[in-house]
Amino acid sequence: MLKIFTLKYEERTESFNDSVMSNFLADKEILRWVSHFFERTDSVPVRR
Repeated sequence: MLKIFTLKYEERTESFNDSVMSNFLADKEILRWVSHFFERTDSVPVRR
C-alpha cells in the first residue's frame, strides 16, 4: 500500500504541523520514508 502525505508549511511557526500524520502512523510499520521538499521562487513552486 502506498500513502502520500502533503503537509502545509506554516509560516508563523516556520515548520510543518505533522501531528495528524504522527497520530495516523502511530500503530503502523513504516517500510520506507522519502521526503521531497519544494521551495517557492517568484511565486512558482520549484522542486529541490
